[in-house]
Amino acid sequence: MRVAVLGAGGQLGREVLTALMSHGFNVNAVVRRPPDPPLDSAVEIRLADARNREQVLSAIGGSDAVVNVIGGGTLRRNVSPLFPQ
Repeated sequence: MRVAVLGAGGQLGREVLTALMSHGFNVNAVVRRPPDPPLDSAVEIRLADARNREQVLSAIGGSDAVVNVIGGGTLRRNVSPLFPQ
């Protein structure tokens, strides 16, 4: 099963990636910019800004499930068409 993780570059996102991979899932890390420090080489990184619907839909394409761990504060600062207020 392929799982896309939105916000995978953050502290919680990295923990979610680790947990999913430890259970045998293939994961796509959906991040706004390349993560620093880099993620595990087994993770496929897809760049997308959550404020851009087309980028997000493209980044999660082919996924069987999507986990959103984008920080609540981030969403409040960056209103997203996918997550309206």
